Amino acid sequence: MPTIRQNVSKWGADCSWTDAGNEWSVAWGGADKQWYGSIWPRIRPYLPVHSILEIAPGFGRWTRFLRGHCQKLIAVDLNTNCIDHCRQQFGGDPSMSFYVNDGKSLAMAGDGSVAFIFSYDSLVHAEAAVIDAYLAEFARILTPQGTAFIHHSNFADCLASPFATRLTHVPLVRHLMWRTGALGVKPNYHWRAESVSARIVRELCQQHNLYCVRQEIVNWGGNVPNDCFSIISRSPGGSCEIIENSDFMGEAEKIKQSTFHLSPQ
Repeated sequence: MPTIRQNVSKWGADCSWTDAGNEWSVAWGGADKQWYGSIWPRIRPYLPVHSILEIAPGFGRWTRFLRGHCQKLIAVDLNTNCIDHCRQQFGGDPSMSFYVNDGKSLAMAGDGSVAFIFSYDSLVHAEAAVIDAYLAEFARILTPQGTAFIHHSNFADCLASPFATRLTHVPLVRHLMWRTGALGVKPNYHWRAESVSARIVRELCQQHNLYCVRQEIVNWGGNVPNDCFSIISRSPGGSCEIIENSDFMGEAEKIKQSTFHLSPQ
C-alpha cells in the first residue's frame, strides 16, 4: 500500500478536491503561507532555472508558484482530472505543458532537458518501486547540473522490525498495532508508503548514479517522523547531509500565526 491503482482512485474519481488542494495547507494557514514560509526557503537555492518538471501537481497548488521561476514548465500527473484542471487553469501560458502519465515514467521529457524536478505532498503515497522508476528517469532527464527536490515517505523506518512489518500487511492486525503502538509500530494516519525511507531513497539514488546530497526527515501531521525531503543531484556533492526535524509541525504553526509579507524575495 498504496498502489498506483489505489492512488488513481483516491485522487481521481473518489476525490472531491473541494478547495483545489488548498484544504491540505490548512495547518500552515493556506497554500500561500505554506509556499513562502515552508517550501520556498527549502528550494530557493536551486531557482530560477530554464526548465522545471513537476510530478503530481494535483490541481496546481504549487504549479502557480513554480511558473515564475522558469522559462518552461512540464507537469505530469497520473490522474486525468488533475491534468484537465491544470490545463484549464494555465492553458493560456505557452511555456507550460501538462501530461497524464502512468505514475512512474517521464517519457514527455527529453534526455538532459530538465534543470529542476519538484514534487511535494504527493510522492509520499508512492512505494519504493515507483520511486525507483522515477529516479531512473531523473538520471535520464536531468541536466548535468540538474537538481531534484522530492517529498517522499519515511514510513519504512517507522516499522520497528521485519516481524512487525510482516504483521502490518494484515489489515486488522495493522489497525490494532497502530492504535496500541504494539511492537513500536507508529500510526500511519496519512497513508504513507510503507516501503520507502530516507535510507532507501539514498540507496536507490546510488543505483542510478545520482547523488542524494541532503535529506530532511520531518514529522508531517503529528509526532511520527513519517516524511522526508530529499535533494538529489546529477553532480557529486560529498556525503549526504541528514537533518532530523522533529519540530516541523511547530514550524507550520508559527507560519500559520505569522503575518510576514508573502513575497519570494
